[in-house]
Amino acid sequence: MKLFSQFQHTFPYICLISLWLIIVLTNYIPGTWLIGWDNLLPELNFSVNVARTLSPVWQESQGFGLLGGIAHASEITRQLLLWLASLVLPKDTLRYAWTFGMLLLGAIGTYHLALSVIKAQFQTKVEATIPALTAALYYLLNPATVQNFYVPLEAFSSFYGFLPWLLLLSFEYLQTFSVKTLRNFFLLLILASSAFHVQTMFIVFCMVLSVFLIELVVKKKKAVALPVTILLVTLFCATAFWFLPVGYFAASGVDNTILSKQNQLATTESYLLNQGFGDFTNIVFHKGYWLEYTDIINNKTVYLMQALRDHLAQPLVAVTQTLLAIMAITGLILSASKKKALFRWSFVIITLLTWGMLSAGTGILGLLFTAITQGLPLFYQMFRVTFTKWSIMYGLLASLGIGFFVFYFGELTKKYHLKFKTSILAVIIFILSTITVWPIFKGQLIYDQVQLRIPEAYFELFDFFDQQPAAERIMVLPAHSFWDWRFHSWGYRGSGFLWYGIKQPLVDRNFDVWSMTNETFYAQLSQALNDHDTESIAQLINQYDINYILLDESVTIPNGNQSILQYSETEQLMKELRFKEVWQHDFLHVYQVSDQQSFLSTPNSYFLAEGESTMTSTNPISQNLDDYVTTVSDNQHMIFPLSWLTREQIDQFTVINDTLRYKYQLPDNQPYTLRFPTLKSGQSYNFPVTITYSPHQLELDFIPLVRIENGIDNYEFQSLGKQIIPLDNSYQQIYLEVNNQILILDQNKPRTIFLHLVTNTEIPIIIADAKAAQFSETGIGLTTNQVERGYITRSAWKALLQSQTVEVGKKDPNLEIVLPTVGTEIALDNSVPQQSQACDVLKRGEGSVEKGLGTITFKASNRGAICYGWLLDQVPTSDFQLLQIKGDNSVGRPMKVFIEHLGKHQIVREFLTPEGEYEAVYSLPAWSDVEISSYALNIEARSLGGENTQNKVSSIVQYQVPLGSDLLSSVSLYQTGNIPSKITNAVEIINQQQFGTYQYLATVESSSDGTLVLNQAFDPGWIAFRTLENNYFPTNLLNHESFNGWANAWIIPQGNWKITIFYLPQLLHFLGIIVGLIASYFLIFKQSLVSRLLAAFSSSVFSSRIDMKIILKKVRNRLLGKG
Repeated sequence: MKLFSQFQHTFPYICLISLWLIIVLTNYIPGTWLIGWDNLLPELNFSVNVARTLSPVWQESQGFGLLGGIAHASEITRQLLLWLASLVLPKDTLRYAWTFGMLLLGAIGTYHLALSVIKAQFQTKVEATIPALTAALYYLLNPATVQNFYVPLEAFSSFYGFLPWLLLLSFEYLQTFSVKTLRNFFLLLILASSAFHVQTMFIVFCMVLSVFLIELVVKKKKAVALPVTILLVTLFCATAFWFLPVGYFAASGVDNTILSKQNQLATTESYLLNQGFGDFTNIVFHKGYWLEYTDIINNKTVYLMQALRDHLAQPLVAVTQTLLAIMAITGLILSASKKKALFRWSFVIITLLTWGMLSAGTGILGLLFTAITQGLPLFYQMFRVTFTKWSIMYGLLASLGIGFFVFYFGELTKKYHLKFKTSILAVIIFILSTITVWPIFKGQLIYDQVQLRIPEAYFELFDFFDQQPAAERIMVLPAHSFWDWRFHSWGYRGSGFLWYGIKQPLVDRNFDVWSMTNETFYAQLSQALNDHDTESIAQLINQYDINYILLDESVTIPNGNQSILQYSETEQLMKELRFKEVWQHDFLHVYQVSDQQSFLSTPNSYFLAEGESTMTSTNPISQNLDDYVTTVSDNQHMIFPLSWLTREQIDQFTVINDTLRYKYQLPDNQPYTLRFPTLKSGQSYNFPVTITYSPHQLELDFIPLVRIENGIDNYEFQSLGKQIIPLDNSYQQIYLEVNNQILILDQNKPRTIFLHLVTNTEIPIIIADAKAAQFSETGIGLTTNQVERGYITRSAWKALLQSQTVEVGKKDPNLEIVLPTVGTEIALDNSVPQQSQACDVLKRGEGSVEKGLGTITFKASNRGAICYGWLLDQVPTSDFQLLQIKGDNSVGRPMKVFIEHLGKHQIVREFLTPEGEYEAVYSLPAWSDVEISSYALNIEARSLGGENTQNKVSSIVQYQVPLGSDLLSSVSLYQTGNIPSKITNAVEIINQQQFGTYQYLATVESSSDGTLVLNQAFDPGWIAFRTLENNYFPTNLLNHESFNGWANAWIIPQGNWKITIFYLPQLLHFLGIIVGLIASYFLIFKQSLVSRLLAAFSSSVFSSRIDMKIILKKVRNRLLGKG
């Protein structure tokens, strides 16, 4: 003990650093990069990434540009520190250094926090070295720490490291109102800003801090108003440079994230996974959803944290966790034992708050979480993954609770003169903690699958693009899945990393979740690739301003169909499109598409048009008009009312009596001309027809392709009309063959079907007695000689091969567009046998299928899953079709649906059905250049967190649609008398400059009104104003329009102009920097002024009696320098 007394100040550091070194040495793999999962890798190109962080609001580098949805600016201090460290450390060690450094920083911070808090809570002057050291050791050695560092993300590791220090300075300031502490708090917030890169972590910190503030205000009331206000102002000033832009995103851009396909699928699943660990035992044992997370290794699905799962399942470890949890909770309760403690109840309240958040709505603890999330949907989005947001906080609270327990135990031993030493208890707790997380000493703190050697090809790729102009956009292939998660043959698995090493913008599926433009582009590209439609692919690449295509052939699909990646097809496509391969190394290929070197451009010509093309798999406006400006301010614009038709989920149609109905309101009360697109000669289309066989006659009554109901006026776009074929014989039942389609007809029983017919050709019709007809071996074509023949002549096509128009809106602006359809209901009990089974790959839980009267119910529980499937063989995959599903999600996660193209063995649709009772309609694309096949509908009912799940399906109907999506979505409207025409653009860019990601300057000449385009995703935050060529002051703002459905455009009037384009929300970042600089000035250079302001409170606030008049008098005297 004498030795300990001599080294009591250094002993804790020796212990913590020694233990930390052991952990580092057992978990670091030399020569590898810490890469994979979600990662931040500025070390791949420091100059580029720092420059981006200094222009953080508009993320030009991500896809087609987007409003930053996370706190990008918060990374600046970490990036600068790592850049400095790179002068002495190899780049592949920098992320390791930061991650392991945060581990040590957090432990030492907890030691100092525990020292301070124990003194305050227990009203003692005794040096609590051993209790504080015990708390720090537990913070280092608890399961929550392992789970947060296993696949590290900088926001969480930084939060772990800086949280104890932030709370320490907050705690000490609220006790002393020291301006030096306030200054240190301000500086630490800036240094620790990377902890808030995921801004939800800042919300966690603020919620915890607010508990301390509320208790202080309740006790001291108005007396602490000014010091508390100063603290909050300091907090705001230190974080405003990143917080203000993020606040703008929350107010205006969060819908992009909420509505993204990835988010819609992942939100509910993530929430339920977390809720599965929301019971009290899992919370206090620090167990989270990571323990149920899976990965794929060597084509086998395994638990991500298998070693820790197995270890925590051991009875001995359960005992150690129970003992530690009891001590931690007891200690937290004891923290409220001293009535005079300034923050007597804060730690108990924060603990209850943290438990409530970690519960994710489970049980009594979850009532607060449920109430908040139901009232604030954004709160639900922020805390759908509660464990990553709150587990570090509870790990720290439990550590302090352990420290409180050890200290209180020591006080008891002194009071009752017990021989049991505090240091022995501390050693026991250390041993128990070590046993609990023993796998980390076997290299299980960090996942070995994220410790990899990056192939040299990527560094050469970075060098190649470093020599190219920065304003050139790169598209990444393959794009086989909407999920941004990818696996590579060299071991990588994660959301991607290339953009950290490449200075040019990268169009990658990782950015779908932040940008509808990105998601829309890939939806349209995927459809074009599946159709091998080179014309559409070339048009997309041109209209979306793509300069390069990067093909990475190391991407693989574990346990999947590798042909979906289409490597050989992509290389052939590049040759067909004549895109030059300009660089290649190993599995990486770069093709040059365009050499345009600026995001500002002027199209040669364009139309004015309006329509919805977001989240569609085709853009009919582009296909019909090429370049177009979206505007409603000009009478000569064209409207495409059905342009949304190829969205995955169709909410606009109502199904009534074999018709699909869509209500549309014209923009004004003027008459409009509705134009039906012309059918192409020699092309195959789908035609609805009612066929009636009667004695000696066959009648084919072709149904009008579209009907327009406009008040009391109705208009029809005719099809082939009525075709009557006389017959020599009369049969009770016949077989009918039309264009290789065979159907059976009973006499005098009309049947409505869709026929595939090739336009402008003579269509033979073969009729045979059903009793005598025979079929060929392939089942196609009637071979009997006893047949009769008729024809649809070529002359019948004449009207359809010409443009058809009608005038609407003369009396009523409300239209209803009506399409004929035939719905075929799928027999619910006729499943695909091999796909109707329990399907959890880890054999967990239970699942069942219950068949009722016209319904089928799927149940799953205890993390089990049941899969079921139907063949959608009533409509071929060559036809565009709609799928209606009716059902009821009464409990648990909604049913997940997979639509598979059986010929391609490819999933073409993946979605969750709506919650509750629903009737939803989905589109299934037509495949034009592959062998005709069928779709299969596969469902998965899964219990994600152990909850009971119940989904009932009452109806599945396939609906055929006339003609196809391309033609129907091309139906257009224009104001009668104002036929839209192509506008020749008269704008010419003389010179241009770009500043950061937020400002462009251009000098332009225009001989008449024209358009200037900024090829960044459309955002209302972009503004443009013009000045005369020799003037420096703006004259007025330009009208902001959309170009090609995604980019920004401004109408430039005739003349010579200087055009300034600016992203207005960037001012929030500038404002945040200014606010921070002002605060820095006062806290660093004007400390005396702030000190005099706060000193007036220090002698009165903590006294038992508070007189506001005396305090205000002291404040006045301090500010005047009178003592």
